[in-house]
Amino acid sequence: MTTLTKDDFLPEQPIWEDGVYMLKETDPVLGGPTGVDNLPLKHLANRTLFLKGEMEKVGEQNKNAFRELAKADGFRFIGQAESIEQLRTIRPTEHGQRILVKSYYVGGTTGGGEFVADLQDLITPDDGGTCFVVPDNGGRWKRIKHTSLFDYGIIGDGQINDTSAFNRLEQYSKLIYVDLQGKSYQVDKTPRNKIYFNGTFLCNDQSLSLGQANMLDNDILVTVGDGGDFGTINQAITYLVDNFSHKKHKVGDSTHSSRYAPDALSATIKLLSGFTMREQVIIRQSQLGWINLVSEDQEVVINRASLIKSAYFEGTSSEMFPAFYAGDNAEQLLIACKFRMDNTGDGTNRHGYVCNRNSRGHIWSNCGINNAGGYGCFAREGSSISCRITYFENAGKSGYAAASASSVNAQGGRCSGSFDGASAFGASTLNFERGEANNCRNDAVVSLSSSNVGCDYAELNNAGRYGIRAQDGGSVGGYQPNIKNSANTAINCISGYVSTTRANLSGTKIGVSADRGGKVNIPQSTIICLSRGVHGKNGSQIDASDSTIRGSEFSVNANFGSSICVTNSDCRADGVSEASKDLQASNGSFISAKNAQGGTNTPINQFGENGAIFK
Repeated sequence: MTTLTKDDFLPEQPIWEDGVYMLKETDPVLGGPTGVDNLPLKHLANRTLFLKGEMEKVGEQNKNAFRELAKADGFRFIGQAESIEQLRTIRPTEHGQRILVKSYYVGGTTGGGEFVADLQDLITPDDGGTCFVVPDNGGRWKRIKHTSLFDYGIIGDGQINDTSAFNRLEQYSKLIYVDLQGKSYQVDKTPRNKIYFNGTFLCNDQSLSLGQANMLDNDILVTVGDGGDFGTINQAITYLVDNFSHKKHKVGDSTHSSRYAPDALSATIKLLSGFTMREQVIIRQSQLGWINLVSEDQEVVINRASLIKSAYFEGTSSEMFPAFYAGDNAEQLLIACKFRMDNTGDGTNRHGYVCNRNSRGHIWSNCGINNAGGYGCFAREGSSISCRITYFENAGKSGYAAASASSVNAQGGRCSGSFDGASAFGASTLNFERGEANNCRNDAVVSLSSSNVGCDYAELNNAGRYGIRAQDGGSVGGYQPNIKNSANTAINCISGYVSTTRANLSGTKIGVSADRGGKVNIPQSTIICLSRGVHGKNGSQIDASDSTIRGSEFSVNANFGSSICVTNSDCRADGVSEASKDLQASNGSFISAKNAQGGTNTPINQFGENGAIFK
């Protein structure tokens, strides 16, 4: 193989040739560096070497540009509009396009920021602060950060008159509290529509100095959301606690304490329209009962995927990720709005509202948290929650729950569609008077391990399993509840106690089932069932006197040493004739059926191996 040397290659120069020579028929055949045969190739080679050099320059320039952007002050290399005035002249080409503005005025340092193009909004007026109209009404530039007074063109040098800028702020801004940031502002008239602090107004040769906002003469309201005082609920809480929770406050009423405290006045956090909760409010050893949480929208969405911080039992299968959590002798802020948890992310143990370890909570009427992935409203370990006429529907676990010597007042509560409706465990109490727990996927009311649930006038219909479940010392009491159409059993009592009068158990598969010494009092009730009416076994006791009891398999059955009282009751399975399936006693059990209607499976008023039916 021939070895090539430098002389074997055509010499190249990094120059741009204006054209590539085309060989003619009359050109002589001549090679070499200057020969006509190599001239077209030489032109192409020169162009290629030139382009290679230019590309290398571009690559190096890009590297240098990226090095500059990576520096601490690299932001200065990004293109920005010089001022708001220039921004108004720039017409966006795409919906959602973004732009940076250096400052409100050319050469300034404040009032700039990031803006997004809204080409669908052709109505919102130019407010001089958060929304700017582009030429020919071709859309709007809108701020995407939370506003300050400088966003409206306020200068604050004590010389330039800021009256028109403050007018824009007062007319369009959703800010309630305005920090003047220690500056002086020349105005024709002192602004009055906001609460200003930490600065000075200069007006007609007079000055008004405003100190810190810790001696206010009225209740406090701050806003959260787009254009509000804060971006998150936690930021608003931090601000209120840091500035007001231990400060003096002039309430203007001698009957109240002058100290800023829950019995003196309250603070309010208002969630602005369109706000989505993407955070968790987790407090410990804090007293926030003096803060109300309200909203402009009828329902505020909680982004479930944002509930990622474990508040308790971290690293175990029982760890919880609540939207609101108060623990360790804390008092949660007052919920005065309705939330709905969306279906994003994992729903496991994504509870709505939790008070734990001797903590307290209060939720105003017609408020609550629907669609929680776990418990809706949960008090545990000696905690208490007051939540009358609230909404915790469609919860992944219980709508309302009390555990470990806790109490929940859910009078009039709504938890329909939840897995379980109202549940109490571990010596806890839960008031569910006039509550609604319809269409629960499992049980409507649950009371376990020495707990108590009250459900006067409650609606407990269409349960996926049991309407009422009382077990292991748990008790349930209620006057005139509706427990209709339970898929399995209306009242299931195992070693527990249920007392309810004038109950309606129509349409259920099994009306009453008592087992292992369970005791059920259900007089003056309607127990019309698809299969079994009243069934007691293993030493249980049932009082269903003055009732209507029917079941296709049997109306009344006492088994294995149980006793049932159906005095003055109509126990005819078909409601017309008497049959042996109306009243059944077996295995040493007793039925007291004085003045009752219905046939028997054993001779009446006689003792036998089945026991006895007294009639």
